[in-house]
Amino acid sequence: VALGPLWYIRCLFFFVLASPIIAFVTKKYGKWWLALCFVMLLLLNQVPDQDVKSFFKWSWSLSGLFYFSVGIFIKYREKLFTSGKTAITAAGVGLILLTIKIILFYNSMRFQTSLGHLVIPFLLYATWHFIPAVKIPDWLTACSFPIFVMHMIPFQYIGLISKRTSVNLAYPTLFPTIKFLVGFFGSIAVTLLLRKYLPRVSKALFGGR
Repeated sequence: VALGPLWYIRCLFFFVLASPIIAFVTKKYGKWWLALCFVMLLLLNQVPDQDVKSFFKWSWSLSGLFYFSVGIFIKYREKLFTSGKTAITAAGVGLILLTIKIILFYNSMRFQTSLGHLVIPFLLYATWHFIPAVKIPDWLTACSFPIFVMHMIPFQYIGLISKRTSVNLAYPTLFPTIKFLVGFFGSIAVTLLLRKYLPRVSKALFGGR
């Protein structure tokens, strides 16, 4: 957890090393393997041992394993996922699951967090299929890694401020909106300034990407 957002890079490193095995299992067992990954995600919330839970959340991330396997599954069934009918089905299933997640969330019921992991692939695929490709400027795409690394800094401090002020109670959506705006646009601004005035520092921090 001390790695901050870089825990994901560590997980991805582990998954790449294990990718021949994960690819073999995904190719052979397909949807059954994805179902097993999701069930393990559900069961993780019931694990009482915090050390075990932390390991499967931050080191060998079960949510990361699920998404990694979904990507391999789509790759092996590429023709299936070029169909407009498949995208419509994915959008419908995703919206139904999202509705269930919202109901569970507002009723403080279990499994709504894990259900979110299932919602994302369906809606992401549908969005990817229906929204046409847009040419994004190179300078903006080059900010993706810096945004990933730096966005948690304002998130944490603004979140701390929100807990110490009554404004958060009166306007519950205010601070989440501020966190997003500052985290996203602030990271881009810092990246561009570093690249312009301290290019060597920028290259050392972000690998020249």
